[in-house]
Amino acid sequence: MKINVVTQNQEVFNFTKILTDFGHTVVPINGQFTDCDVAIYDSEFYEQIQQVKNCLKIENITKEKVSNDFSISFLENGADHKINETCSLLGHGTYNEDLACDITANNQNAEAVMLLNPYLSLGHHIKIFGQQPLNLFCYCGALDEIMANDLYVSAKVTLCPTKQSLMRVLEAGGIPVTNVDIGLPEEYVFTDNLKDKVDYLLSNKGKDITSFRNDIIKKYNVYNEWTKILKQVGLNKISKQCEAYGNEKSKTAYF
Repeated sequence: MKINVVTQNQEVFNFTKILTDFGHTVVPINGQFTDCDVAIYDSEFYEQIQQVKNCLKIENITKEKVSNDFSISFLENGADHKINETCSLLGHGTYNEDLACDITANNQNAEAVMLLNPYLSLGHHIKIFGQQPLNLFCYCGALDEIMANDLYVSAKVTLCPTKQSLMRVLEAGGIPVTNVDIGLPEEYVFTDNLKDKVDYLLSNKGKDITSFRNDIIKKYNVYNEWTKILKQVGLNKISKQCEAYGNEKSKTAYF
């Protein structure tokens, strides 16, 4: 199956490119609207995409829906399928002495990092990573995804103020502290008591969350998202292939 992706959003292209893992061709399109089996397009390219005939069209809603086509979106905007945050299925992280620290945060904005202000002293070993430099003594630069995986199991505690960052830490095998409520035991979840939770996790072993993590990996991975989308647009055979591939990859990486 050939899939043309007409988007200005790299996240949309990366999400679709996953389908190459089990044999499909995903092509980014910029100006040349060629024939394909499926066209995934940003709302603003609706008029141009009409010249492509005899293909299944899926709109990625950028602001508001402009077509009668099946729609997807990472945003809460009334799409037929809201794309959930997903696990990466990179597998377990590996302890790395160079990344070891008491507390870390990775790719969080400055406001989120400031939640760690009570620990920004020489009394704790803190390492902050991210694409955007921060004017902090503990800022250590950017990490690729594999190294980030290792960071999460090398730190005693990782700040996770978003659902996406929480799932990344869980799947790597790290210890999160989060204000996102997805059912974790209470010692991992803060409201206005972050310091109490971090202090506890630095000194104590929290409840075993292996089973919880495994459920998250099975339920929230990118292949599950595509399985649902493909089924909803009537591509049942490919949907089953996607589901089988995702199950096998999860099994190989974790179970």
